[in-house]
Amino acid sequence: MAGLLVEFSEQAVQAELDRIAREHVQREEYEAAAAACERLAGEYPESKWLGNVLLLAASCYRELGRPEAETGTLQRFLDSCPDHPRAPTARQALEKLQARHGTPTLPPDLAATVAGLEGRIGAALEALEGLQQSRSRVEQLSATVDRLEKRFEGIDSIAASGLSSTGADGTEIKAIEVLEAVAEDLGAEAKAQRQSEESRLHKFDQRIAELRTHSGVIRSVRNVAVVSLFGSLLSLAVATGLFNEMRSRSAPSPMQPAGLMRAGTVRASARPSGPEDSVSRVTPASAASHGMAGKKSAAPVQAAAASGSSTRPFRMYTVQPGDTLWKICRNQTGGTGSLEKIAVMNGLREPYTLHPGRTLRLPR
Repeated sequence: MAGLLVEFSEQAVQAELDRIAREHVQREEYEAAAAACERLAGEYPESKWLGNVLLLAASCYRELGRPEAETGTLQRFLDSCPDHPRAPTARQALEKLQARHGTPTLPPDLAATVAGLEGRIGAALEALEGLQQSRSRVEQLSATVDRLEKRFEGIDSIAASGLSSTGADGTEIKAIEVLEAVAEDLGAEAKAQRQSEESRLHKFDQRIAELRTHSGVIRSVRNVAVVSLFGSLLSLAVATGLFNEMRSRSAPSPMQPAGLMRAGTVRASARPSGPEDSVSRVTPASAASHGMAGKKSAAPVQAAAASGSSTRPFRMYTVQPGDTLWKICRNQTGGTGSLEKIAVMNGLREPYTLHPGRTLRLPR
């Protein structure tokens, strides 16, 4: 039975210590926390939590700027809990306080007496504060009782005068009539309060309706923005498709005869077809403006090409519709062994895409 009482006391000390830290220390109510710690240490001097209680009280005194109380509490801690894990730290703090303020070390018995007195003073202060609070509550209750007594006295006087008085027409006024009048007044007051509450609820309902309207407008604006963004993306896709179609139309037609390609005017290509130099590409000229000029200039160009082809280590070939690099290599060189060489000479990479009208260099 004694063991159960000790265990319950230890749990109570721990719970009280947690409450002091939570309700006073966290709110920076250090005076109340120190007083509560002193009272707890006085009630449970043999508890295993005594060291933590005294350390908490010392920290509260340090926050309050009371070095004497902090010194005495640290001395009590060292005398009561010499084997506590934080005893060396407390001893250093005590030495610093004594060196700073010149506080003499009290004997253990005197320090315990002072600590007990401080605990009792703290408990007395708390009791006095509780009495003051109780006194204020009693005063409030007394005032309420006085008001009720006056109210009942007024009712009694009204009832008595009603029972003993008569009306102007000589009829007797009954007390029940007076009570009914009072009940009607109370009912009117309750009705007015109910109407006021209903008015407030109506205002709240209007506010909620306005908020719902605003949320609907916000959703509509968001939907319009989404539709506008989708339309912009669709317009961009259509514009990209038209640009690709115009670019494909501006390229040489696959069905264009090779004779017209060779008979056109010679223009320098912006994209080189090989690593050595840029290759002149042949583009068809307009029949209305360059018909005769193309025929006259075709001979000199072909003659220059023929004269220079004998000195170059490669020969030129114009890609025809349906040609692939493998087919050109097989038909023009007699095999596919020089396919990689042709690709390197013309700067081609896999998958070796060729367009009709392009001029390739082939090994002789």
